Amino acid sequence: MDIIKQNIEENQHPNSSMKDILADDTIRHFLSDSSVWHSTSEFTDAKGNVSKGIGVSEIKVCTDKITNNSYVKFEGAIIHNDYEIRSENNNVFHSCSINPTLGIQKGRFFVNGSKLFYDFIIENSSMHGFEIIRREGNICFSDGALYDADVLINTWSAILRK
Repeated sequence: MDIIKQNIEENQHPNSSMKDILADDTIRHFLSDSSVWHSTSEFTDAKGNVSKGIGVSEIKVCTDKITNNSYVKFEGAIIHNDYEIRSENNNVFHSCSINPTLGIQKGRFFVNGSKLFYDFIIENSSMHGFEIIRREGNICFSDGALYDADVLINTWSAILRK
């Protein structure tokens, strides 16, 4: 079967449960299964100042949603993002996160094999950003950026291990 037909067929299950959607073991991504990921991160602000961080992301795959309760510690601060993620289809997930520092973050995850492409906005602000998370076995590599309108606030890179 060619890849286009396969992708079309994979996306024809809008009533599948979250666990059914993620049941295919052939290709895994960051949100594929319930697990705890430990991260080491590097944040770089627009002036080039670098901060190191460590954190945890706890993924729970439920029947109707995925939760990702995560935090990162750096320079004496702890930043939380607690996501609730729901499926639109096999390749698109919508998320809402309460970030006590920035506010309510809403976004979409687009799945491409072992990669997640995430774009998001911060409600009631001009902040927005993106993140790309690539999984290789029990390791994920993440790179992202946060902007205020068209002004870069910071970028980040992280390695997450199960």
